[in-house]
Amino acid sequence: MGMVQLGVLLMINRDTYDRLRTSEAYADEFFLNVLTRSHPDLVHLEQDWAGLQYLLTEYQRHTPALQTLALSDLVTGKQYLQPGYDLGYGPVGDLSCQQVQALNSVLHRVSPAGVRDHFDPPRMNQQGVYPQYWEAQHWEILWNAISAIRRFYHRAAIQSRAVLAFRY
Repeated sequence: MGMVQLGVLLMINRDTYDRLRTSEAYADEFFLNVLTRSHPDLVHLEQDWAGLQYLLTEYQRHTPALQTLALSDLVTGKQYLQPGYDLGYGPVGDLSCQQVQALNSVLHRVSPAGVRDHFDPPRMNQQGVYPQYWEAQHWEILWNAISAIRRFYHRAAIQSRAVLAFRY
């Protein structure tokens, strides 16, 4: 078994967002502080990030009313913070304040029953959805994570904040 990949969402203000997009030195210092201290605007997705991405993608693919925005962006970000900037398990994704507002506006329409219909542990394991040991009892953990994401994005939208999504 390889190293564990932990997913994180972090809410930041517009000034920090702009500085992170333009200065690698600032980004290095910023992420060192974030990863070594507690941060009130951070949501840990732990190892569930890929399961969440899978469920949101499958749900959206089968829900025509939600085709305008990629719900998986909630977990991965829409674009990369800086070309080539990586914390060890892929680039840091980001969502601008406007993108956070747009995703938050559709997130409340995600239904537990609709998402539950796409929770298929054997299929997720067969398709290699990280961490590849999905079982029936993981549904509650994933739905609780989706609920936490809803609260997180609602707060970010109200506060006009940007969001970073990364794994380490």
